[in-house]
Amino acid sequence: MKIITRTTAINNLSKYIGQNLSNLALKHKITTYQTGKQNKGWKGLVLERLAGLQTNISKAPNGLSYELKSVSFYRVQGEFIPKETMAITMVNPHELKEQPF
Repeated sequence: MKIITRTTAINNLSKYIGQNLSNLALKHKITTYQTGKQNKGWKGLVLERLAGLQTNISKAPNGLSYELKSVSFYRVQGEFIPKETMAITMVNPHELKEQPF
């Protein structure tokens, strides 16, 4: 598995600022809708691909020392407002103590 540093991931993602994620999903063959229902993780899968990260379902970080997360925003009166809050809920205190950062 290739390790992508945070700096490399940011540089990779910066190339796509302003582009439509739906179009990028099609280009990378990532399903956005299946059997009439939205694949809720499609945006994250696209961002991982663009960052150069391998898709996984592991609790381990995506990159060397970071985890890539995404949140949707609305534009309201010229400001970006988050569509929903982000909460990290799957924290295991025992695993956290044993994991070096």
